[in-house]
Amino acid sequence: MPTDLTKINLPEGFTFAGGRQVVSTDGERGCFLAVKLPCDLSEQGQEEIRDILDRVDLLLTSEVIRAAPNFQENREEMLRKLRALFGTYDIRSQEIPNGYSNHPYYTLTRPWVKVTTKFGDIIVGWRKRVIQISWEGSDLAVNGHQLFADVDDTKDLYLVHAYTWEDATERIHRLMKAGEEGQVKQAPKKVF
Repeated sequence: MPTDLTKINLPEGFTFAGGRQVVSTDGERGCFLAVKLPCDLSEQGQEEIRDILDRVDLLLTSEVIRAAPNFQENREEMLRKLRALFGTYDIRSQEIPNGYSNHPYYTLTRPWVKVTTKFGDIIVGWRKRVIQISWEGSDLAVNGHQLFADVDDTKDLYLVHAYTWEDATERIHRLMKAGEEGQVKQAPKKVF
């Protein structure tokens, strides 16, 4: 595909209406739309074509990701690792939509899980380069700024980031230990 999509040789009478080109580690892919109309495209028409091409690009990106070797195995391994962050704690988990982005790269390769513990739900998932851990919907009465005062990564009242699996495991264990030590809004529940 040419580097400049507007330089594609079109059939006589057709006009380039828009295009998307993505250059990525898996090679080059793209799409374009050429139209033949008895009039010029309005601004609204051009905008709608851009929206359609954005959706087509997302679909093509999804297909390329799903077709990658070991896609399903890699995704399942990512889910196993997210659950394994909780070690031997009694948990239930379910996959949830990626809380960072709805772009196919994130929704397909960076799954998130809602982990139910005896202290309530903890949400764990990869953003771009960090694992986000959020206990906002749990019964843990833990202030992230205080519990993780020694951590240089992003933290908030009910949230902390970790750049590695090891850091995420340590932070989750620190959260669970705080719960075991009674830093909860109400008495712990049975998970099952």
